[in-house]
Amino acid sequence: MRTKILVAFVILVGLVLFFMFRSNSGTMKKALDLKADKVNSWTDIFIVSGDDSLQISKQGELWSLNDGLEVSKLKVDMLKDYLSNLSVRYPLTGPKGETVKNSIKQVGTRITAKSEGNETYEVFLQQDHNILYAYRNKAKYPNVLYGSAEADYIFSNDLVNPMFWRNKTLFSLQKESIENVNMVWANDDDSFVISQEDEEIIVKSNISEVLDNDIAKFYLYEFKHLELSRRISKVDTCMGQKLCDLSIREKSGKNHKIQFYQFLQSGEVSKSELLVNVSESKEWGVVSFIQVDPILRKASFFIKK
Repeated sequence: MRTKILVAFVILVGLVLFFMFRSNSGTMKKALDLKADKVNSWTDIFIVSGDDSLQISKQGELWSLNDGLEVSKLKVDMLKDYLSNLSVRYPLTGPKGETVKNSIKQVGTRITAKSEGNETYEVFLQQDHNILYAYRNKAKYPNVLYGSAEADYIFSNDLVNPMFWRNKTLFSLQKESIENVNMVWANDDDSFVISQEDEEIIVKSNISEVLDNDIAKFYLYEFKHLELSRRISKVDTCMGQKLCDLSIREKSGKNHKIQFYQFLQSGEVSKSELLVNVSESKEWGVVSFIQVDPILRKASFFIKK
């Protein structure tokens, strides 16, 4: 009888230990599971750091800020790739774990992503003395992460600063998508307007010479792509004489307004770069003269030969 009781007791203890181990194993596995999945179905990304926040939303194939300005798809893809490959070195348990968990929830960067099916992924990230911490909401433990080149890049930038996400592309247009182009120079005789309707392209200006619409048609191909070489925050010492205003209206209704200036370097006019102001985003930047030269034409360019 005693033998049966002892056997039953051993079996019972074994079952308790088994389920305890299984439960703890599941908890630990859940704590280590930080990787985002289904990132290609994400439609919105919310980033909060301190009192600052930022939202990025997907519309079609493009990502944009909540003010409608397009952001760099490359940077969005980099963030998604980093979050889908988070690699845990070890979890932090005990008092140290509690301290880090409270800290990361208070001062860390919270990233929340939502998909079309209203599925939500959320993670807190923090870097402290070159140690990377991560925490999933409602998880038992925070974790120490392995470092990576992507992590170095992400943590070295202010993720809630819209300027970090902004695309350097000024425009990327197909000829067929352009409704009109208005180029305004200081001399009215240099200015011109090109309109496109029902595949008919017409160029007009104040000059008396006959203008060639075929030249205007090929000119519109030059708007396929233009991007900034770099952004500039202070322009007081590098702004030269204003050259022209360029306005482009797409058939979709979207407008692009860009002002071109001479770019001064040490007081001298640069021969290789121009300064630009993007009206809708109030940004300043520099473009290569070689890249923009085919666009900066005057009315005389369209005179019929």
